Amino acid sequence: DTQTLADGLVAVLKGSGYAVDHVIDGQSALAVLAAERVDLVILDLNLPGMDGLQVLRNIRARQDGPGVLILSARADLHDKIKGLDLGA
Repeated sequence: DTQTLADGLVAVLKGSGYAVDHVIDGQSALAVLAAERVDLVILDLNLPGMDGLQVLRNIRARQDGPGVLILSARADLHDKIKGLDLGA
C-alpha cells in the first residue's frame, strides 16, 4: 500500500529465506506471473494502472495460479467480499 510497507515486507521475507519479486503495478505483476513460477502473491488493491481486483481476476483465470493474500488499506466491505469471491 505504501513503499515503506512494501520495503519492510520485502526485507522480512528475504531475511526469512524467501525469494521475492516486488513490482509496483498490475501489468508488471502479470508479466512476472507469466514468466516465473510464483507460490504466493501479496496483492494491494490500490495499484496504478490496473486495479488489484482485476489482477486477481487475471490470476484466477490461469489454471496454475498461485495463492493470493490481499493486503490493502481499502476498508470497503464490498471490496473484501469481491476479493474473497475472486479467490483470494
